[in-house]
Amino acid sequence: MEILANALEGKTVLDPSPVYPPQMPLTSKVGRIPVRSRVLYPSSPCRASMPKSFMYSAASLNQGTVYTIEIVGNNKSSGTIDYSYNGIAQSVAVQKFDLYVNGTLIGNDLDDGNITTGVNVNSVMFVGASSGSNVANIFVDDIVIYNAVPASIGAAPTSPTLFAQTLSQLSTITGTASTGVSFTASGSNLTGNITVTPQSGYEISTTSSTTGFSSSAASVANNTQVFVRFASSIAAGTYNGATAAILTSTGATAVNVTTSASGNVVFDAQPTTQASSVTAGTPTGTTLPSLTCTVGNGARRAIFIAQTTSGNAAPVDGTAYTANAAFGTGSQIGSTGWYCVFDGTGSPSVTVTGLSTSLSYRVMAVEYNGSGATANYLTTTATAIRPTSPPTIRPSWRQGILL
Repeated sequence: MEILANALEGKTVLDPSPVYPPQMPLTSKVGRIPVRSRVLYPSSPCRASMPKSFMYSAASLNQGTVYTIEIVGNNKSSGTIDYSYNGIAQSVAVQKFDLYVNGTLIGNDLDDGNITTGVNVNSVMFVGASSGSNVANIFVDDIVIYNAVPASIGAAPTSPTLFAQTLSQLSTITGTASTGVSFTASGSNLTGNITVTPQSGYEISTTSSTTGFSSSAASVANNTQVFVRFASSIAAGTYNGATAAILTSTGATAVNVTTSASGNVVFDAQPTTQASSVTAGTPTGTTLPSLTCTVGNGARRAIFIAQTTSGNAAPVDGTAYTANAAFGTGSQIGSTGWYCVFDGTGSPSVTVTGLSTSLSYRVMAVEYNGSGATANYLTTTATAIRPTSPPTIRPSWRQGILL
């Protein structure tokens, strides 16, 4: 229902007859206040309506601004009415009403005047009081009257939400902090900052990928770039899909910052002393007996052989190689032709079979620490000897390779 107001005897009277278009002044007065209204009353048997009055000071209302006025009334003979307004639980006592202006409760359990209990509201009149020297027009339209208070009025506010994050790959050697990788701490409908709490073995920084790191929590604004790294204290191991940090914010459910699904590893420390003095017995036919070396200071060592006259064996950190003394059947380093014939602890002694006569082979012994994904191989200079008789094993060591 559209309702238009005009000035009459010093008062602004709202006539429910939609004679004129909404928000069009009948007189040229000082100001105009467009209003949209909704009146909610509980269901009850229809009875004769009674006048109802309430004075609301409009001193804080601005001219030319549209305001939404909502009245939630309870004219039942008994019983409080519970309802939800924009997701917030409210109630109105019997013979009282709540008044909202632009979604804000500005009158709670106000006296409803002399309206008879149990009546349906069939018509309304709004009267705006004003002085004779400052008469203002009020225009009221879009009035909706419900003779029952809905259980929920308006839309529930959207809950604050934090966004979970997944990091790029992290890797380092135990005892050394990694370079940081970044993510954006963010969410929607947040009412405050985001707290970023690193978990054990991780550090965070809001400065850069290399500086400003700390194991303490940090409070950051929404959409802030944060860097995460492995701390130097983290143990050797794989950390795929691990929780690196937790994000929290007022009213929001906490979410995790996790590492990626693969490639996140802290390698064991590299040995510092390479295996040396690789020796073997006299080759006989297709067999090389008693292949051994002097061990370095790694926890383990591996020996690789290739049928070649050049090139080096380059075992890949984080890779396990299965040894087999039959040449060509143990694990190969990629597709390089270098096959593992020994892997283990202590001083090696292995007889290699499956060689071909009159061909040259190269041998390399490598110290390493860790195992599997944390293996860290050392490939530095070692010494060698020159065995004599086929199969030909050419002399000279370079980076642990017997030529």
